Amino acid sequence: MLNLAATHRSNPILYAAAYLTTGVVFGISLLFALDNDNPGQIAALGVVFGLFTLVLTLLMAVTMPVWLVRSLFVVECILVAMLFFAAPESSGFAPILLVMLAALAFFSFGSREQIVWGVIFLVEIFGLLALVIPLDEALLNGALYVGIIAFVWAVARSLQSEQQARAESQRLAAELERANAQLRESAWRTQELAVAQERTRLAREIHDSLGHHLTVLSVQLQAASRLFERDPARAAREIENARSIVAQALQDVRHSVSALREVTPPDLRDPDALARLVRDFGDATGIVTEFRADNFDAAGLSPAQAHTLYRVVQEGLTNAQKHAHASRIDVSVIQADGKLCARVVDNGCDALHRRNLGAATAAGFGLMGLRERVELLGGTLSAAPRAEGGFELRAEIPVEQRRD
Repeated sequence: MLNLAATHRSNPILYAAAYLTTGVVFGISLLFALDNDNPGQIAALGVVFGLFTLVLTLLMAVTMPVWLVRSLFVVECILVAMLFFAAPESSGFAPILLVMLAALAFFSFGSREQIVWGVIFLVEIFGLLALVIPLDEALLNGALYVGIIAFVWAVARSLQSEQQARAESQRLAAELERANAQLRESAWRTQELAVAQERTRLAREIHDSLGHHLTVLSVQLQAASRLFERDPARAAREIENARSIVAQALQDVRHSVSALREVTPPDLRDPDALARLVRDFGDATGIVTEFRADNFDAAGLSPAQAHTLYRVVQEGLTNAQKHAHASRIDVSVIQADGKLCARVVDNGCDALHRRNLGAATAAGFGLMGLRERVELLGGTLSAAPRAEGGFELRAEIPVEQRRD
């Protein structure tokens, strides 16, 4: 099916010009017929132009097979020839209709068939002119129409190229909008998944840590209750142990609640954010902490990079205190050669660190989620004992090179 209607509707000026041209030629031919006072000629003109306009409307307003479009163009050529014989006095204006039909054909077919139809219309113009005027004049006038049709063809090709470029631009814009919508949806899903994973991890830590402490606390309080009358001294020791467990449970809850607090990206990209984190952690736990930054451009990080870096340092501090009972933690952030390297080094007990941290990782906590965060940014994460003692958590994230 060939949808010429859509092509012509996209060129409303061409649509209007076709009817205007037909009306002008019909008006001129009708004036000649009225001057001759020939009712038969007037009737013939009415029939020819009526049929011509009807076929023209079908061509420009109805979707139809290609073979039928070609057939209607042939019918239009025959009707123009009939106009020559119906009103010989106006035959000089009839070729204008063939030029108009050539323009429609140029907008209706591909480049090769456009040339074929251009030749057909030129042959008809030469032939009809040769019937009513001398051959030398017919050739001269025909040469003029060759130039006119060639110009019309060039204009049609230019307009078609512009239409194709606009259609391609609209298609690409639509594809880009769909891609942007998919990207926004993917980013939203990734963010939601990251939040859900973080909440799940924190919920597990709260449940396991607090649940463990409360279970032990319940056992010790029951023992103290049974020993209260028989062995008050031992009962007092059990109560004191219970108080220690409560204190540890409260400390774990504080850590979990602190981790649940949202830190906005601008805060995380504050050059002092990591220094404050390390300092506050040392003040809260009594562990000696030290922070060092070398060529570190916190403000130049993306929100995702800043957030991940913050979590790496936070996780390293928590693990050193929770799993290895470290008394000193050194944190360093070095930015060089297009990479950002963050190291958290402690002097804790290797055996405790490996056992406790290995159990947490097997349960899906801590390092597993942290490694996923780092790898999403194209980086690497490692956690291992140091040869000289203690434990090191190390993350490397690719970043843009600083420009001084």
